[in-house]
Amino acid sequence: MSESEQELGITESKEHNTGEWYAEVVRKAQLADYAPMGGFIVTRPRGYGIWERLRSYLDGWFKETGVQKTNSKNGWRSVPRASPSSRRSCPSGRARTATSRCA
Repeated sequence: MSESEQELGITESKEHNTGEWYAEVVRKAQLADYAPMGGFIVTRPRGYGIWERLRSYLDGWFKETGVQKTNSKNGWRSVPRASPSSRRSCPSGRARTATSRCA
């Protein structure tokens, strides 16, 4: 490996050029590379492994906290949980939560 190929350390400034700094960190950590055709990024095995672990953790956390996947643009929405004190009865005798109405 020639001296020009071996570049140790991060050369971009996080404070002055955050985007370039982040891209350099990702490349040097071998998490992703740019594809030969412009505009595409290829996730490398190490980066994909991190993504899988992060996604698994977040999916579990979202389920525990009541967040559900939707078909909305960002894919997630918070679903409030009804506490026992927020449940009221409808005239028909059905229980309702703070987010539902009596018909």
